[in-house]
Amino acid sequence: MRGAIGLTKAGAIQLWSGGDEIGLGWHPRQRILRLARSGLNAYRSAVPDAIDSSPSLADKRAALLAQLGGFRHPQERLQWLVEQARLRPALTAEWRTEAHRVPGCLANLWLVVEWREGRCWFQCDSDSQIVRAVAGLLCEFYSGQKPAEILALEPGFLEQVGINQHLTANRRNVLSRVWERIRGFAEQRAWKG
Repeated sequence: MRGAIGLTKAGAIQLWSGGDEIGLGWHPRQRILRLARSGLNAYRSAVPDAIDSSPSLADKRAALLAQLGGFRHPQERLQWLVEQARLRPALTAEWRTEAHRVPGCLANLWLVVEWREGRCWFQCDSDSQIVRAVAGLLCEFYSGQKPAEILALEPGFLEQVGINQHLTANRRNVLSRVWERIRGFAEQRAWKG
């Protein structure tokens, strides 16, 4: 096993690496939730509600890399992403359909794309928390951006903080599939003008 995150009945999160517990030991779920909420709030504070004042993807990238870079271990980063995913609203049943399902993923993954006020918007959901976390990271990052901005910045920067290296092949595939859909939608909207 490359690495795993487990939730105990007592509500604690345990991290394993290579089949052994890593030095992080047990983290109370409340601490991780607090970190996730503060991180999500800090990240979202860089993303104002007013569309005209949306930060550039370069600004969002810098904020995200700073947040993820603050964790010492890759498993802490994944754990933080999972807790953020739990804080995001789930898609309603009307969007969890075959038409929105992303093929090629072992877990069910639904991706909804929208075009509003000259910008691309993305939402996702999955029956796997880690898939939801990884896909949600890309959706939240690219949401609210113009097509040209999306096409100018691929998600390869996530390798800088070790996101890709500690995912299973299937979960890396999820990142690729979600990016393909995001890029495809941005290309379609850029072409339509």
